[in-house]
Amino acid sequence: MNISPKTKWRTSERIALQVLETMGYEVIDTHYKIVITGIEIAEIDVIVVDKKTNEKYAVEVKAGRIDVNGLRQALVNAMLVNAKPLVVCRGYADEAARMLAEKLDIKVIELTDQLLVDIDELENIVKTAVEETIEKYIDILFETTIKLKPQHYEVIEALATSKNIVEAAERLGYNVKELIKKISELKENNIIPRNLKTYRDIRRYLKIQLLKQKYLALLSEIDKLLSKGETITED
Repeated sequence: MNISPKTKWRTSERIALQVLETMGYEVIDTHYKIVITGIEIAEIDVIVVDKKTNEKYAVEVKAGRIDVNGLRQALVNAMLVNAKPLVVCRGYADEAARMLAEKLDIKVIELTDQLLVDIDELENIVKTAVEETIEKYIDILFETTIKLKPQHYEVIEALATSKNIVEAAERLGYNVKELIKKISELKENNIIPRNLKTYRDIRRYLKIQLLKQKYLALLSEIDKLLSKGETITED
């Protein structure tokens, strides 16, 4: 799964802000627009002040490596707001960029590739986890509906609508051990999947099942009415 350049840049910006604050810079503004005679000519990613020297810096954040053109732009933007240039990036694009930064006295903070790669991978992992979770619950909606016996409903209702297992047990008049035993019985009867270990997962699963059964019952009633030729009206 590829992360878009825009997402990578936003990730780099968040990291840059954290690094700058850790290094003793105070963030004054972000996405500062440079406007001359009513015309926007440029935008500075971040404006910071060095808490020790009280010097103001115009910061250019790069998701990748800084090149000669990027350095020149950073310098011009800084001059326009009467600040010193500072670049946060993964490093220099080439030796020419490194030499120019030294010549123009542009401060460059190089973030390690490992740091940025880890953050990129973290976002990828989170995104994948969310997608897998959504897919899992969609599967529950379309899987075979569990067959509930009347004696199961009270326990399932309590599990599905209580915030925690203690609350569910109190509603049923059980102690926690007794309710855990009931949950085990539901698993043995294939009403609750055996692989669900936490109360949160069990609660979500049963909420979906109850909701699905409610709508299946409603659809069944609609089918009966239609088969009898009756008109369905809204109450």
